[in-house]
Amino acid sequence: MFRCILAELFSLGGGHALSGSVERAAAAMAAVVASVLLCLWTPWAVWLVIAVRLASIVEAGRRGRRGPIDGRWRWGAMFAFVAMSYGFLAVARMTVVEAFKIPSEGMAPTLAVGDHVTSNKLTLLWSAPARGEVVVYRMGGRDYVGRIVAVGGDEIAVRRGALRLNGRDVPQRDVGEIEYVTSDEVLRRTTRVRGRGAQEELGGHRYRVLPGESAIFDFPSEHDGCATAVPEGAMAGHAGASLEPGKDAGSCRVPQGTLFIVGDNRGNSNDSRFRGAFPVSSVRARVVGVWLSKHGGSFARVGAID
Repeated sequence: MFRCILAELFSLGGGHALSGSVERAAAAMAAVVASVLLCLWTPWAVWLVIAVRLASIVEAGRRGRRGPIDGRWRWGAMFAFVAMSYGFLAVARMTVVEAFKIPSEGMAPTLAVGDHVTSNKLTLLWSAPARGEVVVYRMGGRDYVGRIVAVGGDEIAVRRGALRLNGRDVPQRDVGEIEYVTSDEVLRRTTRVRGRGAQEELGGHRYRVLPGESAIFDFPSEHDGCATAVPEGAMAGHAGASLEPGKDAGSCRVPQGTLFIVGDNRGNSNDSRFRGAFPVSSVRARVVGVWLSKHGGSFARVGAID
């Protein structure tokens, strides 16, 4: 029994194969594969994956109690399912779906510190990242999360947290105060604070932002214009391409093949306003939603994001 439980714990269907039922082993693997694919559309599917795995482990143990395990073919079948399991998980993580943890408040209130999110990598194979989407991108060997607000060829400006895209203001309306979570990396603690929020619409997405009040987060800036404001060498490998002045006064043109990505917490996000435009190739996945959160209580924050 315990060998079947361990085999199922470390594989998809291995415990059932060891108990003598290849059919049940195949069904157990298929159920997990289907659940993982559902994660491409809803973060709730992560909990389905967990439920399916627990049920499969219990069932493998129950079947393993029926008698002694004999026959070399069972061990061979088990190792075959172990190999297939790790092969599937490796391919799925590289090309289909992956989980990430949000380390800072740069995407508040959409994503909170400590949120665990699922992401969709598969759709990047046939559709390019677009305006309004929340994506995971990599620079300098580190992963970041932000919202795409402009693509190659667009002219962009940010004033007091409000966007101006290709000569037009992006719709934004005040929604009053919003509570969100901030983190203190030195003291290693989080604090709930409140700030003025707004609802914004871009690229068919409707979401809330924290515009911020300080002009130091405006782009282009008075001192640096469209150039990357980060001092040379200060963030080697973490800065993108600098932008050039656009035709529209007070705006900057995003270079072709790059994206202008900012955080929803416009007053506290180290993004394209300071690090330049990021290559399209740096985008690793589209964020689907939150499947687990340290804040908000129970499953209050679980669900897809816009």
